[in-house]
Amino acid sequence: MQIQVNSKKGLTRFHEMNGSQMIFKQISFMLLMILYAPGHSLATPQNFEFASFNNDRIGNVTFVTQDSWYGGQDAQLGSDGAIWLNPDPSLVQTRAAANIGKVAYINPINFKSPKFGMASFSTSFRFKITTTRPYPNCGSGMVFFIAEYVKPPEKSYGRYFGMVSPNALNAERFLAIEFDTHISTTFYDISGSHIGIDINSLESAVVADSSPNSTQPEYYPELFLYNNFTFTTWIDYNSSSNLIQVWMSNSSLIRPSQPILSYKYDLSEVFNETMFVGFSATNNASEDGMEGHVLYSWNFTAYFPLYREPKKFAHGLRIPFIIAGVLLSVILIFCVSFFLWRRKISSSKSHPLVMGPFSGSVTVPSNHSLPYTAHYSLKQLKKATNNFGDSNIIGEGGFSYVYKGILEDGRMIAVKRLKVSLHKDKREAEFISELKVISNIRHRNLLQLEGWCHESEEAILVYKFMSKGSLVQYIYGNMKGSLSSNTRLKILAGIASALEYLHFGLGDCVLHRDVKAANVLLTDEYEPLLGDFGLARLISHGQVDAITMTAAGTTGYIAPEVVFSGRFSDKADVYGFGVLMLEVACGRRAIDNLQLNTEQVRLVEWVWNLHVSNNLLEALDWKMRLEISEFQIEQWRKILHIALMCCNPSPDARPNMRLVCTMIEGDDLSVAEPLTRSRKWEPLPIENWPSASSSATRSSTKHDKSQDTGPMCSSK
Repeated sequence: MQIQVNSKKGLTRFHEMNGSQMIFKQISFMLLMILYAPGHSLATPQNFEFASFNNDRIGNVTFVTQDSWYGGQDAQLGSDGAIWLNPDPSLVQTRAAANIGKVAYINPINFKSPKFGMASFSTSFRFKITTTRPYPNCGSGMVFFIAEYVKPPEKSYGRYFGMVSPNALNAERFLAIEFDTHISTTFYDISGSHIGIDINSLESAVVADSSPNSTQPEYYPELFLYNNFTFTTWIDYNSSSNLIQVWMSNSSLIRPSQPILSYKYDLSEVFNETMFVGFSATNNASEDGMEGHVLYSWNFTAYFPLYREPKKFAHGLRIPFIIAGVLLSVILIFCVSFFLWRRKISSSKSHPLVMGPFSGSVTVPSNHSLPYTAHYSLKQLKKATNNFGDSNIIGEGGFSYVYKGILEDGRMIAVKRLKVSLHKDKREAEFISELKVISNIRHRNLLQLEGWCHESEEAILVYKFMSKGSLVQYIYGNMKGSLSSNTRLKILAGIASALEYLHFGLGDCVLHRDVKAANVLLTDEYEPLLGDFGLARLISHGQVDAITMTAAGTTGYIAPEVVFSGRFSDKADVYGFGVLMLEVACGRRAIDNLQLNTEQVRLVEWVWNLHVSNNLLEALDWKMRLEISEFQIEQWRKILHIALMCCNPSPDARPNMRLVCTMIEGDDLSVAEPLTRSRKWEPLPIENWPSASSSATRSSTKHDKSQDTGPMCSSK
């Protein structure tokens, strides 16, 4: 991931385009400017991009600290390269009465010039609001701002967003786009979930209501701010037309065709010559409960319109210059076109596979169109992995090897190399499948793609290296019993949230198809990350009940209907998650052939039988049970109950992941849904069952599965 700060790139890129098209259009446009408007010059754009906020790049962001009147917590950098404007509700140590988190780009941006006038600008960013109370009882929200100052005015808690003082509501000069989760009568808020454009006041000039009770003709249920979705927002301002526009999506990195907000206003009346750009978020825990705000990525560009110099030559004297310019332009355009054509031919030999965002096609002819991912050369990855040496292998699956690598800048990476022995079509299909899915999803509990390489018959994906390893070693490996009850609950809640996002948080439904402990990786803070999308498939929500695929997955986690009919739906992932819940709660494998009692070999059957005999709590990991309170025991009774609901042999009887998340995160220890089996499936074959998992991991020279450590992690 990189932060790019570059003020010499020429024209601003507004739309997705490949490298050749971009260069050609820039050169052609500049030539036309020279030819037909020789009195024009172009002001240099100011732009920066944060694909993530890594420690070694964070110096370009100012974390604003409040003055002595403030007693809350400031914005902080998270371990996953994201900025928490307000604390993560699941991790916060103190429930401060109110919090203000504010960050800004380190340098002010030039927005006005005596020579060039008012600048236009364009920005986009990805963020998430985590609410902890039902609508509309949380608060307060966050804003993107362009303002004179970055320091919050005194007492600007809650509804004031760190932007205005309650004693001087109209004293500041700013533009803000607000994402408001609380109804404030002070500012005539329309609902507890709305997006608005604010100019010098937090009373919005124009509002998009995304609440369930919206009466606006344009209703945006997919932008409901209480759903804990990850959103992408685009904001443009055209200084020629004075038009401010806002687009927003919870399912795609491609800007929607229609904005949710449009408003005309001459911002030259608001902006000084230089202004700060950034984000501010507030919550009021004492009144509204904790609400977290996290920023994942951000880019920004400001540019001035063309400026015409005063005419210095008579019209007749310009004709020779125009003729010479035309001839020169023809020659230059021919040369550039020939160069780009040759480069395209050369590039297609080494990079023929590039995926557009959630493209349904297998091959898309563009170059490096993946957002927020780096292209690595084969030479770089060979050097990082000791020429793909055996000593660097940390995982092996049916289709791939995973290597530990160290880049020249010292960063550690996990390199997933598709096996060259695979048939080319199979290797590229596997590569494309994972690339197509993982490159366009963003969730704090999903392993993020760092980069890729497709060169000289090699298909390689690059991920962040996870030194803590996978969940396997902590549940039934050499670290068995070391996870506390709270950590286990946090892990289950995180993976449930990730699956809910895959199933409901995108325009289409993503089936993971290989939910298991070996694919759950842990950060240094034991945050869970669901990885390995080699078997994942992207389908529309209308297809989830009618998709037939080749049976794939890992023994013990595969839903019965998949084995017997090959029918996949989101409920197959629910089954796999139910098995994972049982493993975490019981500290045992899904299939344990070491058990002398044959009734205990299959974990799901064993726990079910304990439930039937009213001995459900006997299934709990005895090491954990010795350390937990009676209240926590009841929490785990609920977890076991939910897990058995998820493992119902009938897919129609299983809850969806949205309901599972609600039950896991809810305070109610009772689960009303009865535990009944709609129909009985024949016992699944476990002897010699072929696993099609793309990363069934090896972790020792003896291939001892008890030490399985997962695909992107340490094998320590």
